[in-house]
Amino acid sequence: MTEVAACAQRMILIGIDPEEPDPELGYIVPGWPVHDGGLYTVRRFIEKPPRVAAERLLAQGGVWNSFIWVAHGRALRDVIAFKYPEVVAALLCATRAAGMPSVELTALYERLQPLDFSRDVLSDVTERLLVRRVPSCGWSDLGTPRRVLAALRVAPRRVRAQLTKRFTRSLLDAAARLPEWHEEIGYLDPR
Repeated sequence: MTEVAACAQRMILIGIDPEEPDPELGYIVPGWPVHDGGLYTVRRFIEKPPRVAAERLLAQGGVWNSFIWVAHGRALRDVIAFKYPEVVAALLCATRAAGMPSVELTALYERLQPLDFSRDVLSDVTERLLVRRVPSCGWSDLGTPRRVLAALRVAPRRVRAQLTKRFTRSLLDAAARLPEWHEEIGYLDPR
């Protein structure tokens, strides 16, 4: 995307034209057009609003947050640092320590609190975001078992068979590697 080079200080989000108001999804309300490439500023970023609010967001031209985005590493770092400067500073210090993974980095990760990137970061930095609107295309976030099953129901039979085979193979591969992973991370069986 040539827009990434032109907008190196911002994250570009992909917003999907909604098929219906859905309270399980996040929404982006586009603002002013930027460049000629179909990019817009982000007026609002709302994560999983109630259905009535989702209906209002659609009326305002809101799009679904696909959580597909493009950004330079520095832009991503700056977006996070805007809201959590102490965390980014500590990460930078820990990664500069000799040898990776460093003791400092491991200790830092153990202290970090979980964050919802959309709710805890992106919703507060709309001035650092751009959105590219994409027409409805059957996209689903696949964030719940119900959504995965719904997507599989509409997929052609051939695709369902391939996905089932790949998923089963992936599960078997993961199960075979569990002892190796446990050894790598120092997992001890409590039994």
